[in-house]
Amino acid sequence: MARIIGGLWFRVALTTLAINAVLVPTLYFRVSQVVEDGQTENFVSQVRTYARLIADELEIENVLDQPERLSFLLDSVILSGGGVFAEVIDNGTTYRSLLAPSSNVQYPGDDFSFGDAEDETYYLSLPINRPGHEAVLRLGFDESTTKAQIAQTKQQMLTALAVYASLATLLAIWFTGRLTRPVRSIQVTSRRIASGDFEQNLLVDTGISEIRDLAQDLESMRTHITGINARLRTEISEREAAEASRSMLEQRLQASQRLEAVGTLAGGVAHEFNNLLTPILLLTENALDDLSKEHPAREDLQRVIATAIRARKLVRDVLTFSRGFGSDLRQPVTLAKVVQEVHELMAPLLHGHGITVELQFDAPEAIVSGDPDMLHHLVTNLVMNADHAMSDTGGHLTLRIYECESIGATDLRDGGYVALEVLDTGHGMDAATAQRVFEPFFTTRHVGQGTGLGLSVVHGIIKSMAGTIRVWSEPGRGSMFTAMFPAAQANPTAVDSDAEQAAVHSIHGDAA
Repeated sequence: MARIIGGLWFRVALTTLAINAVLVPTLYFRVSQVVEDGQTENFVSQVRTYARLIADELEIENVLDQPERLSFLLDSVILSGGGVFAEVIDNGTTYRSLLAPSSNVQYPGDDFSFGDAEDETYYLSLPINRPGHEAVLRLGFDESTTKAQIAQTKQQMLTALAVYASLATLLAIWFTGRLTRPVRSIQVTSRRIASGDFEQNLLVDTGISEIRDLAQDLESMRTHITGINARLRTEISEREAAEASRSMLEQRLQASQRLEAVGTLAGGVAHEFNNLLTPILLLTENALDDLSKEHPAREDLQRVIATAIRARKLVRDVLTFSRGFGSDLRQPVTLAKVVQEVHELMAPLLHGHGITVELQFDAPEAIVSGDPDMLHHLVTNLVMNADHAMSDTGGHLTLRIYECESIGATDLRDGGYVALEVLDTGHGMDAATAQRVFEPFFTTRHVGQGTGLGLSVVHGIIKSMAGTIRVWSEPGRGSMFTAMFPAAQANPTAVDSDAEQAAVHSIHGDAA
């Protein structure tokens, strides 16, 4: 209801009605007065002129001396259609038309204006100047016909004014509709633009120059604002992308610094521990040589030697993580052969855990530059990690080798790379775990099932080869590790120090 009352067409119609309510009655009463005055004046003028003619005839002709002519003259007044009373008083004698409807009515006296009396008869008298006669002519004329004409004229005028007011109101509403149609079009388009549809056009086809100019100005404003909005969205998107990139780089830097610090500490501890293991192994072996084969302590010493050897292997893994692998031992290695060897070696273990293996060598001849033993160790650790994820439930392991480019990668040099993809269908990891899998000594296994150095050693080997490794994983959907190695050149040489410094590990890995 408020919307209708607030509409322009309603207000224009209401204003038109208010104006008509003031003007139409005033105009009606003014015109009615003019019509009434004109009709009555015309009536009075006509009857007085007619009465004067009758009186002149009585004065000129010798009618007063001829009763029959006098009676005929008075009857003619009645028969003319306007008279209702006619009499002549001559020397005290009254002569009256017997045809008058009011022949028995006594003359009431002259009327000074139209409609003075309530008898609807206009009476007037005229003296007759005739020698030897003292006569007076008295006539009465019907006012009802003139009053009916006046009422009919007023009714017609009232009808005409009512039609005029109605047409004026309808025309005002129609014109307002024509006027507001382009305005409503601009309003609807503006709402669409406000809701996000910035491609809408505010131009309207109208003959009203003011509205057309307004639409053009609004369209120019829309175009300008849309351009500013597009630039702002672009700037915001670029800023958000820059912030996200900066945040990612900061996280990578922090992870790299954390790994470097832990690696430095682990390397120092490993050196000291290795120095302690050397005399333990030498002295234990000397003691073992001095004992006879039947000595009861011989078995304990052999256990000490075996434990020390395992400890030395652990030290070697720590040193590999902390320092990487030296470039002096690199040689061209066919990665597919290394994967095939690891598969043949670990196939019985994997099959025993209900794990099926699929090899996909999209690039079977792809060559990388590295140490075969370290690469063998790297692939073994990745496969062992997958085996641990599926050992309880079984699953499917996919080992894939393919070639790719480093286009758009921020952690690799430009050029060709060989990728090793290890995909398992195990229990998977959440995001927090995936961020820490390459940290040394971090493990999700139970105590005694792992040292937490397997994936950190993988990271150290790949870093020493100027490559990178990425991880994707979701709980219940498995994990995918993608290691990328620089493709070997025709005459492989040692990787320079700049390449080693440029190799940055991506802890926040994504699916290849």
